[in-house]
Amino acid sequence: MDSELSDTIWISDKRKRILSLLLTGPKTSNEIKQEFGCSWRPLISPMKKLKEEGLVVQNDDDHVYRLSYIGKALTENMIPLIKIVDLFESDYHYWKSRDFDSIPLNLLTRMGEIGDCEMLDPALDRIFELDEEFVNELCNCQHINAMLPFFHPEYINIFSRLASNGTKLNLIFKDCVLNRLEEEYTDKLEPIKQSEHSNIFVNASKRQVPGIVVSEKAFLLSLFDKNGNYDHKDVVGYDQRSIRWGNDLFSHFISNSSKV
Repeated sequence: MDSELSDTIWISDKRKRILSLLLTGPKTSNEIKQEFGCSWRPLISPMKKLKEEGLVVQNDDDHVYRLSYIGKALTENMIPLIKIVDLFESDYHYWKSRDFDSIPLNLLTRMGEIGDCEMLDPALDRIFELDEEFVNELCNCQHINAMLPFFHPEYINIFSRLASNGTKLNLIFKDCVLNRLEEEYTDKLEPIKQSEHSNIFVNASKRQVPGIVVSEKAFLLSLFDKNGNYDHKDVVGYDQRSIRWGNDLFSHFISNSSKV
């Protein structure tokens, strides 16, 4: 890419915001001002530059701005990268220490889709408790896909109760976790096994896989660090983009698991 064109896109936050805004459709100057919450004056220079580079076009007889074909192509590819950068910058120490080895490349490149998620970092006196808001959403859903690479008694209690109520469950356990459930939590596991709406799978991968819990209302991701430790920090989201990403990740792992 020409360096001047690259600078036009990346150096100015205002120009990036204008491009992102116009990707949703043509906008008048008043609509753009309203979105930025300012007068038109500070937007004159970035808009002029975008027009000079042919990324934004304006009809001579109106004040409507729209992306050119090149502007649209560049912006559609720019936004996913911006979202990934924003995600990692939100807590770079956390993200750079995570183990992504088991996540396929096509989903890694889409991680910006979970950019609106929240980082859950429980206090020491709450470290073995699930987030209350997430649990409430989970208990009021119709369908759950989950993969548990570690043992957590709250999850099995919730899933057992939901299975008894007819919630559709697809559950993947690491073999060591399933073995413990069968030995020590038979009474909780049995309603899941007996439910016609539930399926249990076992994942025997030697790789460290993440924890995933996703429903039609919520998504939670538990990543191990590069040393194989789980520090009880989870990523949780409630928007449809993160839920879709979570379901796609679950689909990858279920295709590599065996039904019990």
